[in-house]
Amino acid sequence: MKPDHAPIRGIVVPLITPFNEAGEVDEPAVERLVAFLIDAGVHGLFALGSSGEFVSLNARKKQRMVSAVIRAAAGRVPVCVGVSGNCLEDIREETRWAARAGANAVAALPPFYFRCSQTELVRFFSAIAEAGPVPLLIYNMPFRTNNNLEPETVERLADHPNIAGIKDTVADMARTLDLLGRLRDREDFAYLHGNELLTVPSLLFGAKGAVPAIANFAPEVMVGAWEAARAGDVERLKHLNSRIQRLMRVWSLLEARPNESTTLRLQAIKMVLERMGICRSYMAQLEEPPSLERLRKVQEFMQAEGLPDRVGEPEA
Repeated sequence: MKPDHAPIRGIVVPLITPFNEAGEVDEPAVERLVAFLIDAGVHGLFALGSSGEFVSLNARKKQRMVSAVIRAAAGRVPVCVGVSGNCLEDIREETRWAARAGANAVAALPPFYFRCSQTELVRFFSAIAEAGPVPLLIYNMPFRTNNNLEPETVERLADHPNIAGIKDTVADMARTLDLLGRLRDREDFAYLHGNELLTVPSLLFGAKGAVPAIANFAPEVMVGAWEAARAGDVERLKHLNSRIQRLMRVWSLLEARPNESTTLRLQAIKMVLERMGICRSYMAQLEEPPSLERLRKVQEFMQAEGLPDRVGEPEA
């Protein structure tokens, strides 16, 4: 029997990390972002995931971001904190700190330098889960980590009393269906999809939620998809799935070539949020000031998708 923790279900937003001009976590912007998302009906918040640039933050900035999110959420929705890294000792320490800070759960990727066997991955995640006292969400993202959690391994980890679910960021619908079939009767373990393009089909086939980065600026679309899936409203889902496909264009707005820069892909989301009046578009590192051409691309995208633009026409 697993402990009775706050469930991680529905639309869980992998938060961007707002920064000010000095490169510090912009806590007022965190408050605005959290308020915007909760008002839109999201079901949870995930701080320090890939969208939150966790790999580029030192420990002090990570803690400031987590504290700001937990304070802003004020218990209204569960907060999951990313503790990913390659040093198990550090991950266990960060897990304990997050629990003391008030997190409802933690999430961790597999190690992302050494290759790991499936047996080693079971030991790795079990060791994190045993650090408790909050549940662990295992986080699969093989194209970033070079380690993939196979379906049989996920099944084994699902039996751990302190592992509450998986964020599965893959482009493989066959794998998704395989896992959903294996986990069909598990009410104590949540399958959450991390790929926006597979959100709608995964929800239709039994996923307990999704962790979509575009929910940072379009939460109502993703919440609508969740609600429509639960209601079995296929026509509304078709419409929302088309909308999600269009919103995914945000990822390529600033790139000259496909998948050229993760920083540019995340900066595009921050530029949308900046024009919405929520936060600035500063990045943790590897940033250059947005060019006029890039600003116009973001503005055109927002106009095409009906997103509120509170900044106005970029100056020449």
